[in-house]
Amino acid sequence: MFGLALSAVRGVYSLVTTREDDCNLGSSEDGITLIYFDGRGRAEAIRFVLGLAGAQFTERFVRTRADFLQVLEEGHAPFGQLPVLLDGPLTLSNSMACARHVARRFGLYGSGDLREMARIDMLADSALDFYNAGMLAFPFSGDSGKVADSCAKYWPKFEAVLGPQIARGDVCLVGNSPSYADAILLMNALCSLEHDANSLDNYPAVQAWLGATRAIPTMAAFVASDQRHPPADAKYVREVQVSLGRV
Repeated sequence: MFGLALSAVRGVYSLVTTREDDCNLGSSEDGITLIYFDGRGRAEAIRFVLGLAGAQFTERFVRTRADFLQVLEEGHAPFGQLPVLLDGPLTLSNSMACARHVARRFGLYGSGDLREMARIDMLADSALDFYNAGMLAFPFSGDSGKVADSCAKYWPKFEAVLGPQIARGDVCLVGNSPSYADAILLMNALCSLEHDANSLDNYPAVQAWLGATRAIPTMAAFVASDQRHPPADAKYVREVQVSLGRV
């Protein structure tokens, strides 16, 4: 079911990605460059949506204060913040603005019905709220309690959303095809399991959804690629702080 839906959108299931280890712009077949630090952070949701789309994209990493200032000088960060998505002549900042642009470009908005699209937006925003509530700051705070609290708050809510969907045979958040909301929630699920391997034990609908979503060929290819970043380490934390002039 998922494979057929994505075939209609992309025609193929290939995922070819490029990493730029310096601060020079690269290029890709789809013409997309993502500018961010060399880690998950606020860019990971965008990466997961690009992954579901099977999009080819280049990453430009900011590792030093000079790198960050160069991005500003080039006019690539209109609000002085990262991540930034470059798509041809289009420059976007704000994680969800970038994710929604990718979803529109690659057809990850369900059937296109306005009510369905509104529900997809709601669930995508809720999934990112979930991530921001604990997982985003964990590398800097080390506060595992906030991660556990966010899981206890949000997984029952997504279980309630997915239960009726699973009962109808639709193993996705909205409608009958995966959307960008599914990609962002998958990011949460995989991070949740990294923090606690038993964190989904009480949520059978979430587990069924997870099994189907991580098996989508484009999604599986992305998760196995080096553009699905590993958990943040001290090097990443230091690079972020240095780039932003905090140390």
